[in-house]
Amino acid sequence: MGKKRKITAVFLTAAMLLTAQSMPAYAQNDSQNVNEEESEVSTIRNIMNTGNRDNAYSAYYEKHRNEVFPKKEIVIAAKDFISAPEPENGSPIYEVISSGNEEENGCLDWISNSGEFTYEFEVAEAGNYCLELYYLTKSGGSPTVDVGIKIDGDYPFTACKDITLDRYWMNDGKIEPDKKGNDTKPTQIQKDIWVTYPIKDKEGLFNDPYFFNLSAGKHTVSFEGIRTNIKLKTITFRNYDEPAAYVAPSSDLIKATEALSEGKNAIDTTTILIQAENADLKSASTLYPTYDRTSCYTSPSDPTKQKYNTIGSGTWNKATQAITWKFNVRKDGYYTFSFKARQNTMRGFFSNRRIYIDGEVLNKEME
Repeated sequence: MGKKRKITAVFLTAAMLLTAQSMPAYAQNDSQNVNEEESEVSTIRNIMNTGNRDNAYSAYYEKHRNEVFPKKEIVIAAKDFISAPEPENGSPIYEVISSGNEEENGCLDWISNSGEFTYEFEVAEAGNYCLELYYLTKSGGSPTVDVGIKIDGDYPFTACKDITLDRYWMNDGKIEPDKKGNDTKPTQIQKDIWVTYPIKDKEGLFNDPYFFNLSAGKHTVSFEGIRTNIKLKTITFRNYDEPAAYVAPSSDLIKATEALSEGKNAIDTTTILIQAENADLKSASTLYPTYDRTSCYTSPSDPTKQKYNTIGSGTWNKATQAITWKFNVRKDGYYTFSFKARQNTMRGFFSNRRIYIDGEVLNKEME
């Protein structure tokens, strides 16, 4: 809904089971899943153990939420730290990249899961600022990326002791049948990509990113290594514009939009059909393809064989979990989209999703 270019990506966050025009996910192996679960448990423990104390984010939020949110941005290059950790047992903890491709040049390559980096910055206008990191994930090591964050030497609130950043996963190949005709589940592998990540609440108690209250003048921000397998490029204090309300295009503009595809697809329509289990990216290794046999309308389906035809189910059940699909649009225009889904795990409740098109929430209704 809205005028879009040729290559488009759809990105959804939250928890349910999706089928045609959906998304996929999977777990690499049992030990990997256990490591990821242990990391999530440690993060939750840090938050919940002090959930009712004065240093919880809820108290911090109530204290500062009515203060101004300046529109100015403060950008810090990751290589411009004022203090950095010494090598451990002769092994370096980091490296500042000074060669290679242009985007990686100047990155802080955080090699070891330890150490603390401190940066100094100036605030011209006092107020609340969100904190955004731009980094490249690196395969191997821990399945999660976790850091501690201090402002002026202290944790602003308890959750800052263990902040989990996004990393992404993909299917290692296509879904293929075995000798008996049953689909085999593809292994999930880490995908190294550049990520723009606003520091936020992974438990879903707050929809907006965390904000940090800063007075005018000089400050420091420090990052502690917990599980750090990234190349950090920039650190930015900024705020985000609220999405505008949806405004429908005119009927003439809609009529002028051509069909999305030249011929009919697998379900005999001239639409772009995306099978959810064939997602491009997932934010967790547990978002693997699943199967559903409750309806013959789920595609693909077979009365006797196991066919992976959905994604989500019991694994897409945590706030901020996201799945991304890519598709190609031949010509600019205005299009509608829909997806087939079933929520059968929480009786009496509904599931929410935030929808991004090319990395952007286009209107309030998609929030």
